[in-house]
Amino acid sequence: KDIRIDKRGEVSIIYVGDKAVQVYPSREIRTTSPIENYLPHITAEGCLNPIQSGLDARKTIELIHKEGGIAIIEHNATRTHPLFQYVMTNPEEDKFTRELFDMADATEVFNSYNTLWMVVSNAKAKRDAANHPIAKIAGTDLHFGTSSRLTRYLHSRRIGKAGIWLPEHDLDGLTGREIIELKRKDLKSGNYERLESYTDPLTFFMTMVPPIIFRNLAKLGNKLGLETKLHKDSIS
Repeated sequence: KDIRIDKRGEVSIIYVGDKAVQVYPSREIRTTSPIENYLPHITAEGCLNPIQSGLDARKTIELIHKEGGIAIIEHNATRTHPLFQYVMTNPEEDKFTRELFDMADATEVFNSYNTLWMVVSNAKAKRDAANHPIAKIAGTDLHFGTSSRLTRYLHSRRIGKAGIWLPEHDLDGLTGREIIELKRKDLKSGNYERLESYTDPLTFFMTMVPPIIFRNLAKLGNKLGLETKLHKDSIS
């Protein structure tokens, strides 16, 4: 009940009692590339205007920076696959990703959802980015299955379990844009620490597998001309 929100444009600071949390407008964007069926995911962080999906990844990063936001390459060694869903990238795709390293602000070398059979992908992501000065961060990738009470509870258990520690700054009098620029500066200088923790199997299954199944069923129904009301993030 003791909540106060300080809106500063690109950043909102939420005060709960004596604690403060910074919230950034963020969106993970599916982009395209010159390589067939390779769709890199780029997160736009700190952009007030939505960035269009489906554009070339290089163009997407340019638009994010034009908006003053931070561009993050997500799970750079993992790609989607129509049958197996998640597999590791190949050398041709890795070459293109290295081009993105030269443009982006950070890349996610630890993804908490790359658990079970995909732990090797995180190891590969770290190797691929090891000799590049780009910031190497961690993330939870929690954005599936938010439409039911159970999945919201499972997600809540993951908050603060994977990400990065940034130094504290005096934010008094700073605008949201200035706060974003502080974060960009810390990323560029390596002034951060990674926090790595894998998603447990129950949360992984309940928040990832059913939504993927239902999403593909919905796509199949649409192709067959059937009306479907399956929500893409539903597990029930």
